[in-house]
Amino acid sequence: MSGADGLPLGGEVRFEADGPWFTECASGRRYPVLGEGAFVDLERVYRETGETAGAPIYVTFDGAIVTGPESGGAGRGPSVIVHRFIHAWPHQQCQRALADAALTNTYWRIVRIGDLPVRADWDRREPHLILRGEGPVGRYVATLGCNPLAGDYALGWGLVHLRPAPSVAADCPQPLAALERAFEEALTKARRWRIKASTLELFDAARTPLALFEAVYF
Repeated sequence: MSGADGLPLGGEVRFEADGPWFTECASGRRYPVLGEGAFVDLERVYRETGETAGAPIYVTFDGAIVTGPESGGAGRGPSVIVHRFIHAWPHQQCQRALADAALTNTYWRIVRIGDLPVRADWDRREPHLILRGEGPVGRYVATLGCNPLAGDYALGWGLVHLRPAPSVAADCPQPLAALERAFEEALTKARRWRIKASTLELFDAARTPLALFEAVYF
């Protein structure tokens, strides 16, 4: 599903005795979550974390806040629909998610490329991306833990264009080599970006999600 489907939302979800609830970090408001759209993805990931019932987990997703009959009936009030589940961040909390990270000069840990999860190898550098510069143009550096990647970038209002620089690449072991190629392709296709709190997504021209990142502060 396109990244343009719905409003980007970030907050804490809880599965309680009377059903799932979502607290939006930005407003502090609490909403019941409807069991439609991509709700099954939200529920599955919540269960996979191993949290006990009622424990909060910070999540991000594209969704909508609805009122009226579709929100569950008279007297229920506004509810949330999950259109596209993005990710669960078990170590994140609302207190740390009230401000958006800066796109440039931030260490962005690579979380996912397309549908492929990215994990750090203890024997290699952590996969990351950094866009260096203060203006609309600059240089980026990145790595998946094997070859160093670099190039130029140009930014607009929600727009990005990344131009990889020619380089001599060393052979990488599988599956790292395939993942690196997928990441280079994602950077080349990227045309849009979106930040929600400490998470960054890159999209292509059709707003298809390409890669997901998390800001890391040292």
